[in-house]
Amino acid sequence: MIDKIKAAEVFKNLDEREIDGITINFQPKLVPNFYLGYAYSRQFYRHATNAIGDTVNFFSKDLPKQEIGSLFFRFAMPEDHAEFYGEMGLPNEAPWPWKFFKERMRPGFVFGATKLVPLKLSNSYLSFNVEFTQLQLMNPRDIFYEGYPCAGGKPNSWYLSTIVQQGWSNNGQLMGASIGPGSNNQSISLSWNKSYNKIGFFVERTVYNNDFYYSVYYNPYSSYGYGYYNRYWVDLTQRLEIQLMPIKNILLSASFTNTHALNYRWIRIEDGSAYDEPSRYSDKYNNQFQMSIKYLLHAVIK
Repeated sequence: MIDKIKAAEVFKNLDEREIDGITINFQPKLVPNFYLGYAYSRQFYRHATNAIGDTVNFFSKDLPKQEIGSLFFRFAMPEDHAEFYGEMGLPNEAPWPWKFFKERMRPGFVFGATKLVPLKLSNSYLSFNVEFTQLQLMNPRDIFYEGYPCAGGKPNSWYLSTIVQQGWSNNGQLMGASIGPGSNNQSISLSWNKSYNKIGFFVERTVYNNDFYYSVYYNPYSSYGYGYYNRYWVDLTQRLEIQLMPIKNILLSASFTNTHALNYRWIRIEDGSAYDEPSRYSDKYNNQFQMSIKYLLHAVIK
């Protein structure tokens, strides 16, 4: 049976691709400051053909295509200087509301909130934002061929497709969320603001392509029941930002960013440390310092 499921070389169709999409926004009159939206997009090969080789036109139901879409909302609270927002989508199918209640679905989501706190000090305010994004598949049955863990992972992740082999990309560059398929992200930011002046701190955690990690290094259906649990790729980032306008129209800004990449590119080289501790041979560190001077033509000081 195992011979029936083999990892095969992928031959991509090099035909030009087309993409179209639609976005609909709705603001209910009975609920002020509440917004609902629907987004849908698809891509397909320009000279697409069906299963028997006949050319398929743009409007055909048999058009082989990759679909992606989401439902989103935003709720603003002007008097409290706050807002909540979120988006939930499905890969490879149109995101009609009832599809989110199926037994087997592969949702991705982003939820966040922003809060401004006015201060009596010099007409300034604090800005706080928190955001969570998940594109990792939640059900292991969507990742593995049950009973055949060595057959490789299923191409079910966000932005992947068995119909359009290039996935949701353009000239090799991923379109969509910057964290990429199978990834998760959490971020928190806090800043003090007064007109153009700003001092802020930003913290972010990004887990890269856990779908790939689980399908390659962790096989719960294997006879041994274990895998390489410590080869996940996680970036931990902290950034300090300062922006000042000492003279009208002259804007000075500087930032310092520190990133610690654990098991960079899902690789771990043992250094004798504990199994669950970072390895100095495969972990990567990056520090960036940026500074800029800008001249604003029409700066308005409040």
